[in-house]
Amino acid sequence: NNTLVIVALERSVDAIIAFLAVLKAGGAYVPINPQEAEARIEHIFNDTNAPVIITNTAYVDFLPSTFAQVICLEEILTENSN
Repeated sequence: NNTLVIVALERSVDAIIAFLAVLKAGGAYVPINPQEAEARIEHIFNDTNAPVIITNTAYVDFLPSTFAQVICLEEILTENSN
C-alpha cells in the first residue's frame, strides 16, 4: 500500500527496527533526524503529508503540528510490558 511513515528518531537500533516494521507492513519510511533545522523538518512534513509518524517522547514537542497519527516508541513498550 506504500503509505508514507515519517520516522523521526536518532540513528539507533530503535530506528532500524522502526524502518523494518514500516517495510514489513507494506509502507515506505521517510527518515528524519529530529535534530535537523526546524524549517527542514517542516518542509519534509509538508512535502510528504505522511499520515503516520514514529518518534519518541523526547521529540514530540519539537515536531511541527500535524494531523498525522504520532506513535511514540516508549508508549508502545510500556503497553506491551503490562
